[in-house]
Amino acid sequence: MRPAHGLAFGGGTGYVPPPEAPPMTQTLINTLRFADRLKEAGFAAVQAEALARTLGDELTEQLPSKADFQDLRAEFNALDAGLTGRMDALESRVDGRIDTLEANVNARIDALESGLTGRMDALESRVDDRIDA
Repeated sequence: MRPAHGLAFGGGTGYVPPPEAPPMTQTLINTLRFADRLKEAGFAAVQAEALARTLGDELTEQLPSKADFQDLRAEFNALDAGLTGRMDALESRVDGRIDTLEANVNARIDALESGLTGRMDALESRVDDRIDA
């Protein structure tokens, strides 16, 4: 049987160059340790290593990339800007309504105060008139 790469002995098959190494990526599992454990469990070395590489590759493909995180950050920033604008507009409307309500309440208080002051002055005048009489 001829190996996938490296030297092949016998039969004059010659040298098969190894494939280019993929860039280093972080995996969720230690594939070497996983392969060793499979070998200890009775798997053939070729099977154990193929399973470990396949599992490592599949798990690595599922990991988000730096670009994925940058895209998410951009989406979050856009969402934050939109929500901030909406909250600012809402705050402005609520502030306006509160100011209007405060002005109306103050006007009613002033009217009540004026009316009560007038009534109290009239009552005081009547009491003074009765005392003077």
